Amino acid sequence: MAESLQELGLPLSVSSRLLPEYREYERTSTTAVNAYVSPIMSRYLSRLDAESGAEAVHIMASNGGAVPVERAIREPVHTVLSGPAGGVVGALAWAKRSGFDQIITFDMGGTSTDVSLCPGRPLHTREFEIAGQPVAVPVIDIHTVGAGGGSLARVDAGGALRVGPESAGADPGPIAYGMGGRELTVTDAHVWLGRLPAEAFLGGERALKNALIAEPLEALAESLGKTPSEAAEGILAVANTAMERALRVISVERGFDPEEFVLVAFGGAGALHVVELAERLGAKRAMVPPDPGLLSAYGMLAAPPNREISRTLLISSKDPDLEMRLETTFRDLKAQAISEMAAEGNDPASLALHHWVDARYEGQSFELRVPWKGWINSFHGAHEERYGYARPDTPLEAVTLRVVAEAAPLPLDPQPLPHGKGAVGEETGSVFHDGNEIPVRRVWRKELLSGQTLQGPAIVLEYSSTTWLPPGWKLAVDVWGSLILSRE
Repeated sequence: MAESLQELGLPLSVSSRLLPEYREYERTSTTAVNAYVSPIMSRYLSRLDAESGAEAVHIMASNGGAVPVERAIREPVHTVLSGPAGGVVGALAWAKRSGFDQIITFDMGGTSTDVSLCPGRPLHTREFEIAGQPVAVPVIDIHTVGAGGGSLARVDAGGALRVGPESAGADPGPIAYGMGGRELTVTDAHVWLGRLPAEAFLGGERALKNALIAEPLEALAESLGKTPSEAAEGILAVANTAMERALRVISVERGFDPEEFVLVAFGGAGALHVVELAERLGAKRAMVPPDPGLLSAYGMLAAPPNREISRTLLISSKDPDLEMRLETTFRDLKAQAISEMAAEGNDPASLALHHWVDARYEGQSFELRVPWKGWINSFHGAHEERYGYARPDTPLEAVTLRVVAEAAPLPLDPQPLPHGKGAVGEETGSVFHDGNEIPVRRVWRKELLSGQTLQGPAIVLEYSSTTWLPPGWKLAVDVWGSLILSRE
């Protein structure tokens, strides 16, 4: 039927091509989502391809890879989480460059915060929903909460301070933008406290309007029985609590100790909160890559072209033909992955191939993904890590087999910073911190050189973000320009 309908020239979504796996409801829902977004994505991407003038156009995929525009037109469901996925890939690329491979990504923008755990690599999931619809294609495992720079602060009917998930958005935005906003936001709290200097917004290109915040903040403070500065700190504390919960969901609740990870902050607002969140989690270090407001875009450039081919097998570890069937199926999937990557212009000899098994204990309903080689022992270990126990005497089921073919990413070679000689140029100011007004040093990031250090309290200013370094923390600039934050 699909072959017959192809002659109509209409966008066509075929589940056996899109998701050749069992679980009919999720497979149907995924195909319906693909069909729903396909017409508009087809028009947009076809125009982008035709008018870009580029030799090749690739689109970021939700699994952390890049796909050619032709495949994105056919299977746009693979792009539903592409923006946040780019941030995870970019954060891991910069972290590995600085010598860290165990990281937690912390992407705080205007309306939401996205967090993801990367124990050496991005983790993936197929238990994902968008607008209430299950989407079973592999996506980077990202947890999102409604806390961002534009999140609105209010006092609820019970007298409690609430922040988000409603947002001021880009228009009118926070009150301090002077574009007509009338409701207090997280950004307004930072401006009032001095952590986001009004005259240094967007690298000094635009000034924020601190005076506009006074009246609504005083009204909020009066309803809480606090001073305006205490109310502003309360807004940030409530936002931090929401983000802390998200970070604990992906780390502590899955058996990972945040102390063993580096918290990598990006997005426009991430570096303003990262140290306080690291303290709450017990993490010893945090990191702010160069141009943190642009990191998701960098990740899209750093993402390797890839292709994942899957097939449901559903075979017990007790089956005498287990290894033969696994090898036969993986051989077929490997051949298909190489063939499709070659058709998209990739050199077959340069491809890296990764074999995965979605496995479970007999009687379970959901799987964990583990590498094929030694998959039985790997599954027991992964199950104990995730759920706190393993059952080595219980038979396993290999449910779905996957082959991921990966080509080399674009060669993005940053230039190392020259080594610093002499003191850092500093401006002076003040911030309200922990109930008191304290002096603070303000430094422009473009003036920092490799090897230079800075003691908190301090603020690092740049175009796309601002880094807040509280008392008791220090900052070191590494050779690649990343800011490494640690307790003194």
